[in-house]
Amino acid sequence: MSQLNSIRPASTAESNPVNLKKAFIAASVAAVISLIIIMLISLIISAGVFPEEIIPAISVIVTLAGSFIAGYLTVLSARSHGLFNGMAAGLCYFAIAFIASCVAVPALAINKKFILNLLISVISAGIGGVLCINMRAGRKFKKRRRRYR
Repeated sequence: MSQLNSIRPASTAESNPVNLKKAFIAASVAAVISLIIIMLISLIISAGVFPEEIIPAISVIVTLAGSFIAGYLTVLSARSHGLFNGMAAGLCYFAIAFIASCVAVPALAINKKFILNLLISVISAGIGGVLCINMRAGRKFKKRRRRYR
């Protein structure tokens, strides 16, 4: 009977480092920020300040920045597992953007650009999560170093 008690599965907090609730909330905030940025840029382009040929490049830059923000915000609240939580936020950000795109353009196809945007979202959000953890660790190190001077 004692052997059965020792073979219990790990708790969900130990076995699942990803916090999907925080990732989805951060991805939603980042999507709203991205939407505001896209609206401002569209106003600038419609005013004739920039040519319309830069729209694909701006789309990639906004996706990169938005998913980076999502990863950073997720790890800022989760406080652990920067890469995994960041990548989960990138997937949530991409899912939100994809659903919004499907609503706006019903005939959306899965092609190379789709996969490229998915990779950009996941990788940049993972980088945002890792940078958030490293910045927090740097602040802790500076505080410890000041104490010993």
